[in-house]
Amino acid sequence: MINSNDLPEELWLHNEQAVKLCTELETKYIEHLHKCNAYELAKTSDGKSHPIGGSGATEAIEHFAYRFVNSSTRVIHITLDPDKKFSNIQIDIFSTFSKGNISILDLACGTGGHILSLLTTLVELRLKKLLPTLPLNIHILAADISPKALEIYQSLLHDLEPYLLNAGIRVIYSTYEWDACSSIQTSSLMDTFFEITSTISSNEYYVITSAFSGFAGNETNFTRIERSLQHITDRLGTKNSTFLWIEPDGKDAKKFLGLLNRIFENIKDFFVQIFEERESISHTYCWWEPIKKEVIKKGNVSIKLYKRNNE
Repeated sequence: MINSNDLPEELWLHNEQAVKLCTELETKYIEHLHKCNAYELAKTSDGKSHPIGGSGATEAIEHFAYRFVNSSTRVIHITLDPDKKFSNIQIDIFSTFSKGNISILDLACGTGGHILSLLTTLVELRLKKLLPTLPLNIHILAADISPKALEIYQSLLHDLEPYLLNAGIRVIYSTYEWDACSSIQTSSLMDTFFEITSTISSNEYYVITSAFSGFAGNETNFTRIERSLQHITDRLGTKNSTFLWIEPDGKDAKKFLGLLNRIFENIKDFFVQIFEERESISHTYCWWEPIKKEVIKKGNVSIKLYKRNNE
C-alpha cells in the first residue's frame, strides 16, 4: 500500500484531496476533444449528466465529452486508494500489473477511459519509484458496439504508447465491434481473444468492464446480455483469470452488480475451487475536472471483483 502523503502530484491534489488525470492523459484527452469538435460540449458538463453511449458516432462523442474523465478518475481513485477503502483491490492490481504478460478483455470499453487511466497511473507510480519498473507486456482486445468509440480508444492508446514504453509498459491492442446482446458475436469475440493471445504465455487473463450498468442496470436489458456474460465466464473458467467490474454508485449499478451474482454463482457451483468473490463495495470521492478546472465533490464508485482461487 502507498501512504497518502506519498501519492504523486500528477495524480493527486493534496490540498483538495482529489484525484486527477496525469498531464499526459489530460493533454491527449483534450487533443481528441478538439479532433472530435467536442471541446465546447465538454465545457457544458455538470458532472451529473449520464449519457450512456450507443452505437452511433454522435452518442459516442457525447459520452466521450461528458463521461471520459469521470470514468477515468474512478479507476485512479481505486488504484491510489487514498482513503484505504480498496486495499485488497489495490494489492491485486499492483500484483497483476507488476511484470510479465497480461491479456486484457475490455468489455463495453467505450473510449477506454478506465484502461487508459489504469495504465497511466501505473506509469506515474513507476516514475515516482512507488512501484518497481519491470517489463510489463499488456495485450488488449477492446470490444464495444460503437465503431466511433473504438476509433477514439485506439487513437488515444496509439498516442500514449511512447509514454507507456518509457516506463517499461508495452501494449499490443486490437478492437472488436461487439453487440453484447448477441451470443453469436460473443462466441466469435472469445475465439478472437484466444487466437490473438495463443502465442503468449499469459500470467493472467483480465476482464474489465466499466459503467456497463447504464445499459444493463435493469432486469430486461441484463437478461439480453446474460447469455453472453455466461459464455465469457465459462470460456475463462479454467484459466488464471480475474473479473473486475467498476460502476458508478447508484441504483442501476447496485441492480447490475447484484444481477451479476447469477453469472458467478453458476461458475462457483461448477468450478467450486476456481472463483471467489473478493470485494463488493462502494465509495464516494472528489475528482478534478480538467476542462472547467474545478473539483467535483460527488464522484462515486462501486466495485465487484472475482478472481480465480489458486489455493
